[in-house]
Amino acid sequence: MTATRDEQLASSAPKRGLGAVWVAVGVSTLGDGAFSAALPLAAAAITRDPTAVAAVSAAAIIPWVVVQPVAGALMDRWPYRTVMVVADLVRAAIVALVTVLVASETAGIAVLAAVGCAMVIGQIFHDTAVQGVVPTLAGRSGVRLDRANGRIYGAETAGKQLLGPPVGSVTFTVANWLPFAADAASFVASAILLWRLPRAAAPRQSRGRLWRSVAEGMVWLARHRQLRTQALLASAGNIAYHLAWATFVLLATDRSGLRLSPAAFGLMFAAYAVGGVIGGPLTARVNAILRPRRALLCLAATHALAWPLIAVTRSVWVAVPALALVGAAQTMTTTTNVGLRQILVPPELLNRVIAAFRWAVNAPTPLAALAGGALASAYGLRAPLIVAGVVLLVAALASAPALLVDDR
Repeated sequence: MTATRDEQLASSAPKRGLGAVWVAVGVSTLGDGAFSAALPLAAAAITRDPTAVAAVSAAAIIPWVVVQPVAGALMDRWPYRTVMVVADLVRAAIVALVTVLVASETAGIAVLAAVGCAMVIGQIFHDTAVQGVVPTLAGRSGVRLDRANGRIYGAETAGKQLLGPPVGSVTFTVANWLPFAADAASFVASAILLWRLPRAAAPRQSRGRLWRSVAEGMVWLARHRQLRTQALLASAGNIAYHLAWATFVLLATDRSGLRLSPAAFGLMFAAYAVGGVIGGPLTARVNAILRPRRALLCLAATHALAWPLIAVTRSVWVAVPALALVGAAQTMTTTTNVGLRQILVPPELLNRVIAAFRWAVNAPTPLAALAGGALASAYGLRAPLIVAGVVLLVAALASAPALLVDDR
């Protein structure tokens, strides 16, 4: 990749650029959603060994811990538009190959695990570039950033969690290679849209040692009281979600729980996604009323209270709107955090701080999921949801002094 970054785009076409990013994210995440449903189905069609099937999902976690910290430093050396386009085209080529292997029944578990890992690596670079390019298109105004980020993350939730998984499941039953082919096509379409982004010269960036650049991002985040607090609160939200969700399927389908059929369990995915789709565009309005950091505390409290509510009910009519609140709170929290990072972090450090922030949020995910399973085994299926609520509520209370002081 070239050394020149196109982080500053032609100011004459900001709306066109934002529209292209928004549509590209919507199209590619629709394919991602289909892929996320089809990949475990393809693994289950190869083997019924739970360990082998779980390995395919576990492989997708590794890049968040290993690759994410480095991605931000590399983004300081590479142009945003090129990163997004290359990430899309490489993922298209990988999924096209998988399409052929699945269709010819030659794909094995190791191949599917490697593909899942590679797709997340591409996502990390693509998402980091999107977060870097949006403020150059929308400006660093809070309201405009919230609107742009809200639309983008609303589209991401709609594609990856609401529309994509059902499409992937249905098309897999028609032809097992079809969702993979659709995902490849979605990446090509996204790359075409993003290649049309305008570009302009960018200031020269630091070319220091890679690991020094990684450390600079982490140190900057650790020393910034406000963003450090936001990262810890977001991490607590992610821990709560994975604590609760790791065994939620068992509670939802258990006779003593929500008593859903396996097919009806899809309602839970849809509820979460609908909440995110609605919440994303509302972020700018909520932040204008409450101010961003107060909004983060309110969203954390909402998320925290939703899980115990689901734990104590046996009514799907209570659980569905509660899960929609979780989806809305998570999407609005992400949108707000992204906007505040884009405003507060110096442009020359933005990519590295994005990487450090996302690493802090995602690194505890595997342990949280394992802890959820252990709690469910020891204390029952409702225990992880209650603990999730307590963890996040405590984190919100601990974060309140820093966030309320900084949000005058």
